[in-house]
Amino acid sequence: TPKHIPVAGGWNMVGPFELNARVAGITSTPPGIIQTPFYGYNSGYSVADTLKIGKGYWVKVSQNGTLHLSTTLAKIAEAAHQAFDDWLKVELEDNTGAKGFLFLARRDQMKGSYELPPIAPSGVLDLRFSNNAFVEQLGTGRHELQLNSALYPVQLRAFNLNGWVLNVRDGVNGRLLNELLDEGRSITISQNLSRLILYESN
Repeated sequence: TPKHIPVAGGWNMVGPFELNARVAGITSTPPGIIQTPFYGYNSGYSVADTLKIGKGYWVKVSQNGTLHLSTTLAKIAEAAHQAFDDWLKVELEDNTGAKGFLFLARRDQMKGSYELPPIAPSGVLDLRFSNNAFVEQLGTGRHELQLNSALYPVQLRAFNLNGWVLNVRDGVNGRLLNELLDEGRSITISQNLSRLILYESN
């Protein structure tokens, strides 16, 4: 049987009480008010495909309403979640081993909003684009990254470049940091830089 969770317009923290719930089976009243993925938290925000009992998840809705959690075990395609595996990925790992991930995708690959919940409390690694999203459109030339509460030095890597060239610079003038991000190769950043700029070309 579905479970019903009232939500208010904006960011909400929700979670199931009795049974795990597949995100792909969640509906809303009124329909279409869910604006973002559901985000779990484990050393940084991550997109959840299942809401697990006793855990809290952030989600943004456009207006007051109700979420309906289906607890049926029907197999539901998770193509949207798996898509991240193929997108250009930027990974940052700080000195504690905490990791943050950002993605670049073609416009036709992007579905819905990729806005992240509010910045985590101080002391917890948070990596996001300056527009508060974790995905931006590939081919726009420039992407600004915000980094909070990282323990330096940090390692920056890129995967799935597929012919794209990424240059990472500090957010001021490129004098402290100006490096090419090659596939899988780690760049070490030892200065405390809260803003990084990614320049792309192909």
